[in-house]
Amino acid sequence: MKRLLFIVIISLMFLACSQPELEINDDSALLALVDEKQVTAEFLTAVFAAEGITNPTQMQMAQRLDQLLGQMALARVAEKEQQTLSVQQQYILQYLRIKAEAQMAADAFLKAHPVTDEEIEQEYQKVTQVAGDQQYLVHHMLFADELKAVEALDEIQAGLSYLDAQEAYLQNYPSRSNVGRLGWVNLPQLPAAFRTILPVMQADTVHPEVVNSRFGNHVVYLEAVKGMEKPSLEDSRDGLIRTLQKRKLDKYQQLVKIKADIKLVDRVAGQ
Repeated sequence: MKRLLFIVIISLMFLACSQPELEINDDSALLALVDEKQVTAEFLTAVFAAEGITNPTQMQMAQRLDQLLGQMALARVAEKEQQTLSVQQQYILQYLRIKAEAQMAADAFLKAHPVTDEEIEQEYQKVTQVAGDQQYLVHHMLFADELKAVEALDEIQAGLSYLDAQEAYLQNYPSRSNVGRLGWVNLPQLPAAFRTILPVMQADTVHPEVVNSRFGNHVVYLEAVKGMEKPSLEDSRDGLIRTLQKRKLDKYQQLVKIKADIKLVDRVAGQ
């Protein structure tokens, strides 16, 4: 999908011949020319960035450059034939400009409001406190119908091994994901309902009641508990900065939306 989108973008760059060409201050190495249109090292880096790749290998760079040259040659054909942009293509160009300008505004905001060491320390203390100092080896069976969950729990309490019940459950619901053995997890990785019960459960026990969450109805088995060494502040620093930056940007975007003259138009069905 990303590759297809980039092909569309390259085509639109050539097709938008009626628009003045952007003046890009690019001093990076020149890699190729396609009818005098330059392909630079910075251009190729931008291609990878558009596809979500930040550290391409030399082989990837060589392969992608070859693909890019082919795409640009095809787009050049469309330009020579004077093909016109569809309405959707024009909106794609408009959206890409909006996206770039929005990112520019976000970058400027973060530069003016950087995450401070104090904020990082506070977030670290908050996160580590919520995570606690233990990890839990958790299993669960999830049911949409609470009665089914109660029936499964009743069978276990009557003497059926939880693991045998879980094996039968997984055979009956082979397509369900994130059920059965979840592996070693800490509390923030789990639904709120789990975070309440696990710290008071003993290892190798089934919770005596069905646990309700926004996902459905759970029969929960805690296989084991072990101590967890907290990551250091320095090891957590980059992740904490990303979290705090996103939080700042979310609040800023909400404020900008409130200040903007936005009007949603209600349309009567059928008109």
